[in-house]
Amino acid sequence: GFLGVVLSSYGALSNLLVIQGTDLKQRSKMMCGLHMIYGLTSICAPLICQWLLSRGLSWAGCLLSVAGLLGAVALYVFCKIPEEAHAEEGAPPSMKLNATQGWVVLIFCLYITGEVLNSMWFVTYLVNAKSMSIGLSSRYLSAFFVCMAFTRALCFISLKESQENRLLYFCLIASMGFMVLGHCGFLWAFSLSGVLGPFFPLFLGRVSRVFHRQSKALTLWILGMGYVTLGIFHLTVGKLAMKLGIETAYRLPALLILLSVICYGVYLRKERVYLRGLH
Repeated sequence: GFLGVVLSSYGALSNLLVIQGTDLKQRSKMMCGLHMIYGLTSICAPLICQWLLSRGLSWAGCLLSVAGLLGAVALYVFCKIPEEAHAEEGAPPSMKLNATQGWVVLIFCLYITGEVLNSMWFVTYLVNAKSMSIGLSSRYLSAFFVCMAFTRALCFISLKESQENRLLYFCLIASMGFMVLGHCGFLWAFSLSGVLGPFFPLFLGRVSRVFHRQSKALTLWILGMGYVTLGIFHLTVGKLAMKLGIETAYRLPALLILLSVICYGVYLRKERVYLRGLH
């Protein structure tokens, strides 16, 4: 439990540092760069761990080595990252969200849960429902993370602000389509559902621009509620798998991504109304 708190805190910290250290025009691109690193480390971490274990290091030693790196990062942030200047006039931003911002949190909860359930239950689905070996199924999972990292890298290199909205829709709809193809028997399509990768950094960059004064509070709400929702749905998938089978339970990620598409369309109308109200 403590490890989960620490890791989620580091996730929040990295996103907040990018928001603090980037201008509004470059924020979505920088967010894609950050989450591209997440995708790459999801691939590299098991390989590094395998290498350390092959050299005789224990699992406890692997975890301690990571803890040392995290401690060094925390010390650097504490010593070197300056406090943000509060140049804006008016009352300081609060942690309270309005209805439109609450809708943003809902979309992220649906997306985060759909994305993580899709990847974390992938091997279980392939092994139990498709009788695939763990070794082969892990290659499919690695391809999923490669797809995530690659699409985020493309956005980091070539993103234009005029393309942002189309890309957000594309990430959700294309990934949902690949999930459906996977359930139809084309198992390689599950790996390509990693095309959803850029949605999180692109949408977080977008809402941090729209709700600039409350971007930090909104980010913390997104991450906090995302973890809570994810925990609830992990339990839900497990219960469904026990009662109905993993093949049925594994359809839940596609349903969550579908709900994300619908809610994102509703949000765009709310965003336009909100921005008109500011002017």
